[in-house]
Amino acid sequence: MFGNKPQQQHYQGPGHGQQHYPYYLENQIRRMQYEIEQNSRQIRNLNKRVKRIENYLGIRKKDIDQDDFEDDMV
Repeated sequence: MFGNKPQQQHYQGPGHGQQHYPYYLENQIRRMQYEIEQNSRQIRNLNKRVKRIENYLGIRKKDIDQDDFEDDMV
């Protein structure tokens, strides 16, 4: 606890040579997949919001890219 390095925990299932994932690891993988799906859903929603704002303001990504290109030329 004080100054000691944490011990690595190795799972050794029923067959030591077999690939076996313990229950908690499977849940961690499912949780990570769920979080990835949530993040991609949030990104899609944000992209839709940005597009609506761009349409409202009358700007387009092409216009912004062209402005950046012109700034680089100066």
